[in-house]
Amino acid sequence: MFRCCFCKTFGAPKYTQVLNHIGRIHSFDPNFHLTCGLDGCTATFTKFASARTHFYRKHRADLLQRDVADLESETRHRSHDTLDDCELEEMAMDEGPRPVVNCHELSQGAAAKFLLMLKEGRRLSQEAIKDISFGVVELLRGKMEELQGQVTGAMDCGNLEAAKEKIHLVFEDDHLFNPFKQLETQYLQEKYYRTHFSLLEPSERVLGNNYARRNYGSYSKRVRKEDCVYDIDLLESLQSLLRCQHVVDQVWVIHLYMYMYMHHSKSPSSYVVATHKL
Repeated sequence: MFRCCFCKTFGAPKYTQVLNHIGRIHSFDPNFHLTCGLDGCTATFTKFASARTHFYRKHRADLLQRDVADLESETRHRSHDTLDDCELEEMAMDEGPRPVVNCHELSQGAAAKFLLMLKEGRRLSQEAIKDISFGVVELLRGKMEELQGQVTGAMDCGNLEAAKEKIHLVFEDDHLFNPFKQLETQYLQEKYYRTHFSLLEPSERVLGNNYARRNYGSYSKRVRKEDCVYDIDLLESLQSLLRCQHVVDQVWVIHLYMYMYMHHSKSPSSYVVATHKL
């Protein structure tokens, strides 16, 4: 059983589950500080994202080995069914009382730290924080509905062992718990925007150069700056917009209103005729 190095109360049979707990609950602590410690590694981190990347890039094999080793240890531990009641009671007394973990309070505290980080660390307005909170809730709600559907489908197979295996595979799917999978970097985000949203970016042209003085502490330096202009393809932009159905619907509505206004008619029959003519 692995324990969280921050709260000392959370425990899990897999080392990766403890890492996930640290990311959910403790990653937004203002004094977050984590030392790797795997294979004698002394790397330290003040951001959980950097720590997680380090763990999975440098110690992936060791993480898997720790998970397997602990599961085998847990299996051997469960084989103590042959022990008598007195020995089991002594083992339970040696372990001592386990602290009660209030998962709701931990999650709410992590959410509050996340909002505080957005407000104080990133200097976002309250309106921006409200939009982010609403978006996160909607993403979570959608993922929970997806999870519910997959678990229900797994239980419908009728075979308990097969259902357990399918549910295990459901929870191993990283896409289910990470709605931002393959959207982590600016390059991946812009690639998705271009592919799915028909994003058209302006092209940059350099017209010339000029020089300006830039301050570097107590001294200044003459540096060259480029004069750039950005071209936007109007025709491609309009074509991209008209590929969105809601934009097309708005265009139709405007045309219908203009047609009705020009013919000074607001009757339903004229509206239908106008629709057919357009």
